[in-house]
Amino acid sequence: MSRPPRSLIRTTLLRAGIGGALAIAAITLVTYQLILRAMEERGLIHLEHYAAERARSEEARLDQIRENLQLAARRFVERYRAPDPEGFLDRFDRIFMRYPDGAVRNRPEHGDGRREANGWVNKHTELTPELKRRILVIYDTAQEFLPAWGDTFKSLYATSPEQINFGFDTTIPDWIYDTPADREQNLNESDIVSTQANNPQRLMRWAGPMIEPTYGDYLVALCLPVDIDGRHVATWCHDEPFANLIEARAREDIAGLTPMLVREDGRVIAHPHLRNAIVAADGQLFMRDVPSLASLEQAVRGHTTKHFSGYDSTLRVYYAGSRIEWSGWYFIVTQPRQVLTGQALRHAPWVLGAGLVAIVVFLVLHSATLRRSVARPLEQLTAAADRLGESGTATPIEVPDTDELGRMARAFNRMAAAIGTRDAALRELNADLERRISDRTLELQQSEARLLTMLDHAPEAIVVLDADSGRFTAGNDHALRLFGIDRAHLLGLGPVDMSPSAQADGLATDELARRHIASALAGGAPVFEWIHRRADGTTVPCEVRLRALPSRHGRLVIGTITDISERKRVEAAMLEALAHEREIGAIKSTIVSMVSHEFRTPLGVISSSAEILMRYLDRMSPDKRQEQLDAILRSTRRLGSLLDEVLLLGRFEAGRVPFEPVALDLPRLAASLVEEAASATRQACPIRLDLGDGLGGASGDEELLRHIAANLLANAVKYSPPGSPIDFGLHRAGADLLIEVRDRGIGIPPEDHPRLFTAFFRGGNVGQRPGTGLGLTIVRRCAELHGGTVVLGSAPGGGTIATVRLRMFTAGAMPGVPEGS
Repeated sequence: MSRPPRSLIRTTLLRAGIGGALAIAAITLVTYQLILRAMEERGLIHLEHYAAERARSEEARLDQIRENLQLAARRFVERYRAPDPEGFLDRFDRIFMRYPDGAVRNRPEHGDGRREANGWVNKHTELTPELKRRILVIYDTAQEFLPAWGDTFKSLYATSPEQINFGFDTTIPDWIYDTPADREQNLNESDIVSTQANNPQRLMRWAGPMIEPTYGDYLVALCLPVDIDGRHVATWCHDEPFANLIEARAREDIAGLTPMLVREDGRVIAHPHLRNAIVAADGQLFMRDVPSLASLEQAVRGHTTKHFSGYDSTLRVYYAGSRIEWSGWYFIVTQPRQVLTGQALRHAPWVLGAGLVAIVVFLVLHSATLRRSVARPLEQLTAAADRLGESGTATPIEVPDTDELGRMARAFNRMAAAIGTRDAALRELNADLERRISDRTLELQQSEARLLTMLDHAPEAIVVLDADSGRFTAGNDHALRLFGIDRAHLLGLGPVDMSPSAQADGLATDELARRHIASALAGGAPVFEWIHRRADGTTVPCEVRLRALPSRHGRLVIGTITDISERKRVEAAMLEALAHEREIGAIKSTIVSMVSHEFRTPLGVISSSAEILMRYLDRMSPDKRQEQLDAILRSTRRLGSLLDEVLLLGRFEAGRVPFEPVALDLPRLAASLVEEAASATRQACPIRLDLGDGLGGASGDEELLRHIAANLLANAVKYSPPGSPIDFGLHRAGADLLIEVRDRGIGIPPEDHPRLFTAFFRGGNVGQRPGTGLGLTIVRRCAELHGGTVVLGSAPGGGTIATVRLRMFTAGAMPGVPEGS
């Protein structure tokens, strides 16, 4: 019995199915590996982009926090340097009070932390007037920013070494009433990192994670120490709670992401799964202490670039991170490898299923073809394909059947027609593309020309710098006028060539320039003051703003330069006016103190003597009554003399003292002056008069001469031991009269000499001797009206010589006496 004939179609289809299935299985395996590799590469790129984007976002937010703290610190320093306001101690008591537990806090009517800054002082802190004023300055500074920042920048406060804390935190408005009276503020890390020992550069720093007992959660504080005149007076801070640090960053749609914030030393700032561990470690949790992060720390710290990514084979996680500028933090995100392998595996069944379906469809579609003869249609198709490949054109194939080969023939005919149509369209599209490229090139050239025109008409000086060569590549007309050079000369120079060797802060120009340029190339926008040197050698203070300029031809930086000479002049004038105002205030205080003291003593004597006379007049002897009357008379004369001196100085200041020279009998006038001085000083010291020759023919203002002699003789007697002689001499030197008064008293310390002729100034060694400090000032003013001078020679314990030279003779020099000797 013969075997039934084998079906060629069935055998062919079976073999084709088995071969196709094996091929699909191999393709599925290879496809899985390719998909996994592609997903790994794409996932790593996504991680890196995500980390960089989050770091930039974090930098912007932290920059805003830093700028807010710097603004608050500057405003605090301005308020602190202002003069003490009147009644500030009363104002302190109206706002704050000491509570029964010993701490100082806001009074209840000022305690709403949502509307008013508040604060707390440790119960052991001594509240000096200076500390009270500083607390008010901190309070006013925080109060100034609370309305604008309270909803977005929720915390701003300042601490000091005296254990105080004042500001606002709208998330915990009642914190001051929950804070213990003996809380050790200085033990907070925010205060520790701000001390001069731990932060000698006085930089803004982030403290580590810490538990805020009042807030009930852990947070991170940014701290800016403020020193005034070398003394640490305050630390301005802002708190970032845990929720702000990490929870907002965890809400992402990328599967399996774990974001975290760590410091450069490996200390964990925030992690969505390690909050309790950070709290348990009192904020001192490091990556090396966590098994799931130890190997990742080594991988991360091995990178030196701002952005980095990689794969940790120990943890089997992909990671990416970015350094957050100036904060010392890294933003790191990880994704387990199993997330990507799972996603790749989910694609494999689809590939396998699609392949099997394709095999079945292929076999079904071609089963009918195998039942018929396909040789001739295939030959026609092959011949037509050859012609299409050789000449680009094909003769239509005529296959009358409507089966698969017929459809293939018709599809081939349509393809050939479509290729011809598309070839023509492609040629037309190529021509249109060339026209568009030409038009775009023209537009770019016109845009570049417009940009150059805008630069030349900009109100500021603008230059473009090649960071690699250190030379300017462009500059507008304002820059050329600022530097005082032409464009050709500018293009051969750099910023170091157009500046002095050192800047105003003493730092080297070339080092500062490299630092600012590097900051701009790193994506920053540095703004700083700079001293430029013009071509003629003069210097110009300027404000410079730098930004990186995108370019295909190198690393370019564009700089905007503004001349701030006028601003500097105004600042200097304001500082000078402030110093002058302070000097006037000091003089006013001295005047009030002196006049008060000098008036109080004689008034006290007058009051006391008058009261004695009123009570005991009928029981006093004539000598006693006369003694009291003499005391009243002496005190009255002393008051009159003080008023005369003050009024005379006021007339000098107002320019109302006339100079009325008349002929003078100098010997008679000198004798009269000696007699008056002896009487006024009650002959405490003998005055020896020495008259030279040739004193006739003098002309001067007798009233001014009396002021000169009376003040010099009174000072000589006042500062000499009783009974020591005073020498009073008048001599002629050509057309000048020399008046010399010599005593043997206490003398004048050398450090007081520069201020001897300052109104109301008295030497440091006068002790309890009465006086106003106006005598020498009046002597100099009287001498100047005569066109003369006053010279003092003195040493402590060696007496004083006062020499006044006055132009009082018009007849020429005396015979034998040289002019001006």
